Amino acid sequence: MGTPLITSGPVKQALINKLRGNSAIDAAAVGGIHEGLNASDTIKYPYVVLSLASAPYEFDWGSAMFVSSYDIVVRGPNPVEVNRLDALITAELNDSSLSVPEPNPEDPEDPGTLTSLNLRREEELPLPPERSAMGRKIYQNGANYSVWLHHRL
Repeated sequence: MGTPLITSGPVKQALINKLRGNSAIDAAAVGGIHEGLNASDTIKYPYVVLSLASAPYEFDWGSAMFVSSYDIVVRGPNPVEVNRLDALITAELNDSSLSVPEPNPEDPEDPGTLTSLNLRREEELPLPPERSAMGRKIYQNGANYSVWLHHRL
């Protein structure tokens, strides 16, 4: 049995932890950081939604490059708050690094750490306003972020 591949789960959790670790983002995201929600009246606004967009592997001799991308979107009824929170997220993530637990088959309780080679805002997402269940106009702003990790097999 070879070394297990890194998967999107630990990367996603590291991204969420990085966002929550920034006190300005944590305070501005009144409704929290979620995975895969649409406009909702049950969550306070504004809130952040993080979704896996893709996660291909590129293999070479003895290692793999794991390039995962995530759509990170801010939603809320006030476009100024939405844009401000999106700018805070960009400042925190773009061209920064991310520490991700590395699978350790010998001792799963003691993983190593992978540091991202690249974490970057790749492209804006063209998101029109939505209507919530209560008919409220909800603005959205966000982007696709890529995380590059080199993983020895």
